[in-house]
Amino acid sequence: MLSRSILGDYFAMLRHWAWLLVTIAVIFGTTAYVVSDHQPRVYQASTTILVDEAKANADYQSTLLDERRAQTYAQLLTTEQLLTTVIQKLGLHMTTRQLGSMVAVKVVRDTQLIMLQVRDTDPQRAARLANTLATTLADQTQNTRASRFGISKDSLQQQMSGLDKQIHQTEASLAQAQTNNDKAKQDQLQASLTQYRSIYANLLQNDVQLQLAEAQSSSSISQADPAIADTRPVAPRIAYNALIAAILGVVLAAGSVLLKESLDDSVKNPEALSVALGLPILGLIARIDRTKRSGLIVVEQPRSPVSEAFRVLRTNFQFTGVDRPIRTLLVTSPSQDEGKSTLCANIAAVLAQSGQQVMLVDGDLRRPTQHKLFELTNRSGLSELFKQPLSELENVIRRTSIKGVSLVTAGAIPPNPAELIGSEKMRGILQQLQTQADIVLIDTPPVTPVTDAVVLAQRVDGVVLVVRSDVTKMSACQQAVAQLQHVGANVIGLVINDISPRRARYEYAYRGYYNAYYGSHNKRRLQLPSWLSRKHQQTGTQVQVQPISALRDSPLKGKSSQHQ
Repeated sequence: MLSRSILGDYFAMLRHWAWLLVTIAVIFGTTAYVVSDHQPRVYQASTTILVDEAKANADYQSTLLDERRAQTYAQLLTTEQLLTTVIQKLGLHMTTRQLGSMVAVKVVRDTQLIMLQVRDTDPQRAARLANTLATTLADQTQNTRASRFGISKDSLQQQMSGLDKQIHQTEASLAQAQTNNDKAKQDQLQASLTQYRSIYANLLQNDVQLQLAEAQSSSSISQADPAIADTRPVAPRIAYNALIAAILGVVLAAGSVLLKESLDDSVKNPEALSVALGLPILGLIARIDRTKRSGLIVVEQPRSPVSEAFRVLRTNFQFTGVDRPIRTLLVTSPSQDEGKSTLCANIAAVLAQSGQQVMLVDGDLRRPTQHKLFELTNRSGLSELFKQPLSELENVIRRTSIKGVSLVTAGAIPPNPAELIGSEKMRGILQQLQTQADIVLIDTPPVTPVTDAVVLAQRVDGVVLVVRSDVTKMSACQQAVAQLQHVGANVIGLVINDISPRRARYEYAYRGYYNAYYGSHNKRRLQLPSWLSRKHQQTGTQVQVQPISALRDSPLKGKSSQHQ
């Protein structure tokens, strides 16, 4: 299951970066196309050379010998001597090294054929070079064979010629001796003549054997298929080069993306975050466009998918408060600029829409924001209560434009926010605020930069950690949770904020998360997210699932009739 999730993450990541992959592929492919198109065209001429060996028998050894001869002749085609002869014959202005780089020789397996290929920018010259190389090899082979047997044949011819003269002289002398009736000399000359004739016969036999040996050992080199000029270029392969370059660009871009993503420690996968921190995901909130709005999207666009996601978040708060009612809820984040204040204001609004009285406290005494979201002044607020008795609490509670939402602004920024937040006076303020609302929401500074949220977390019923997708670091999340749990805070879950709808890796999770609730709410029954379901399964909590329309009217305070 995990491997499928990982593969899905990689696939979603590549989908997200598809524009980059396509762009790099187009750039690489176009560059390769232009470069290849400006290169000179190369043409190829091919010829097939047949090595015909004369042999008495055709056994296996002879076949192997024929293949080796073909390999030998293939090597001879690129020797310095043969290339020099071809350059001189054609009057070329190039070196043997340059010509050798244009020639490719290959022996056809299990045959006596040699495939000779010549590449040149001129198709006619390529054909001439191929044919000249073949004919020059045949001529050199013939000359080598002739010179090898020529010496022996010349020697035999000289011996036979000399012996023939001696035979004629001996015959003449014998005829003279017969005329003179010189019996002794006749016998001597007759014996010499017989010896000379025997020697001549042996020489004649050797000459025949030499001619037979020459015929049996000779190799006939011929062109089985002469080269012709082909005007179709074989290089550069423009389309092929462009395709390979585009593929290479995609591979390099994909590798770079994978490397970047592997080195990126920001939160990307909701389920991986839930497993790493051991906390359930309470909600996934899409990015809120604040260029034309105040940020209170549940009020300005109550039927938008983001508003539905906040309602899902409200419902999940109710589930977490089944065993332990949540009257005070602290909203914080691991780092700055993660949207916790806007999210906290929308939570307050969506809780009020279900009929609850919500007291929103801007506990960020360093960078207060809530008064801006609700378009109120910040002349007096929480910081002033630390200098006044609790009876003055009513003077700092501000009514907002949203029915059911009251706001305690931060007030003047004090020099010692952490000490004020951790004081006993703050405990009394919270207790007083609980008497005037069903739930108290507290917006605090982030956990890791300052200690305000950690100090206050141990005095509230629950803590929600807001994480900004693709921004918040996993290490910051782990550090924040460790700090909160170290002081005994009840971290009820995580909210992933500012999810871009265009972020492909979140499309499925986010779409599936709110599509289950968006539409005909009165007919569709709610299903718990898998992360939250596991949390209740581990604790043994039994939860009855109701339609959202019923849950909207159920406040968070701990009355048995209000919790299902």
